Amino acid sequence: MQRKLQTTLKVLYQKMPRTSRNGISQVELLIVIAVIGILVAVFLPAVQSTRETARRVQCGNQMRQIGVALAAFEASHGHFPARDTNERSALNWISSLMPFLGQTAFYDRVIELYGGSAEVDPVEGVRLDYNRLNQLTPPGFHCPSDPAPAVGTTSYAGNSGTWGLHFQHDGVFRFAKPIWLGYRPGVVSSEAIVDGLSNTVIVSEWVHRHTDHRWQSVPDTPRRVIWKLPIYPAQGGDLDMVVEECLQVPKSWPARYGWRENSRLGEHWYGASNGYSTYYHALQPNRMSCDPVIGAVDGNLTTAGSFHPGGVNGLFADGHLMFVSENIVKCPRSLNQAYESWG
Repeated sequence: MQRKLQTTLKVLYQKMPRTSRNGISQVELLIVIAVIGILVAVFLPAVQSTRETARRVQCGNQMRQIGVALAAFEASHGHFPARDTNERSALNWISSLMPFLGQTAFYDRVIELYGGSAEVDPVEGVRLDYNRLNQLTPPGFHCPSDPAPAVGTTSYAGNSGTWGLHFQHDGVFRFAKPIWLGYRPGVVSSEAIVDGLSNTVIVSEWVHRHTDHRWQSVPDTPRRVIWKLPIYPAQGGDLDMVVEECLQVPKSWPARYGWRENSRLGEHWYGASNGYSTYYHALQPNRMSCDPVIGAVDGNLTTAGSFHPGGVNGLFADGHLMFVSENIVKCPRSLNQAYESWG
């Protein structure tokens, strides 16, 4: 009986119509594409977020190393580095810190190029040694979240205070020696930070200038440039007025709001002027950098910033690192409060 049943099934199978299936239908293809699209939409943001988290952690680790080097410098010299390292205000706190970061050879190379020959490039008309110096990037000073190449810039800037009113810098990094009448110089020790080391930001991230091979600015974000303001502050400047005007600069590229100043913002990382290696602490992170039309104030209102979503890594004077929200409430900007954090 069983054998007869098997024979019957075999005959029926042989009589069944056979079709060729050498591919898949359009409907099946569309379903596969849709499923792949859904999976990409779900998992890609998570992958990108994970990568950015890793970049932010690496960036923070670099800043912690800078904090260790700053503590070692202060223990050795009795104060934090000055903004400048000589009377000409060239070479700065970053250069001074290199030996404490294990970069003595890099430091020696910087000193060699800065005081090198007067040979001039026949095409660009500038000193060749300066060109070579501009191509150097301080090791450990480029945040991997910044899409700009790490060439002759710094992702980290020192806190120079709230403003240069009458050149009275009230930040941690000041010029070491007097240059003109009324200037208040002086390096800063940890004991001088009366607000407390754990309440005082000493180094923050910022969005530095990005240039192409012809040294022209690459406009990937309006925060890489310094915006001119159509205001005329009184002698010594009015910080509140400048700040409020700077906050009016839209976050998209303004069509008719002043004009861009394509200089500084980390262009010469070894320079001591504000905007080269230091920023002003008068605005929340990720705001624009601005400059009044009249130069009655010292330098530009350069701000902290980053490419991390929502804020910046801030290194405090006691060495701890904190991610500071770009929406943090502004602190008072009075010059009699010598050191400020965003708290």
